[in-house]
Amino acid sequence: MPDAERDTQTGRLTLSGDTVRLIGLLIFLAGVVMIILVFAWTYTLFGTIDGTFAHVSTTTPATNPAVTADTTAAEPVPPEVTVATPSPGPGLLDLAAAFGLRLVVLALMAWVGALVAARGADMARPRT
Repeated sequence: MPDAERDTQTGRLTLSGDTVRLIGLLIFLAGVVMIILVFAWTYTLFGTIDGTFAHVSTTTPATNPAVTADTTAAEPVPPEVTVATPSPGPGLLDLAAAFGLRLVVLALMAWVGALVAARGADMARPRT
């Protein structure tokens, strides 16, 4: 490394100011990329909310398909007939918890990206 010098007192390897600024600029750009990724993931997350909330279950009265409209007595169902009931889907509380957890993770990732970008900007700043 031509920009590196060894400190005679401590024996540690030190870098020149230009090299430190270049490394700081690269770290700053990495932090900015992290923040952009978080914004893209958040946009995708909010784009899926509408489709997910369309499948939220609501309580509906259970009906017996073997009951005919004109009588209240159930008709016997042959054994070869299977009566299927649809899945009620996720509840509103389940969806809110899942999206809330995702938003907390995305906020934490954005905070870390901002810290990385700030550290890189501090390293890239010229020293006087």
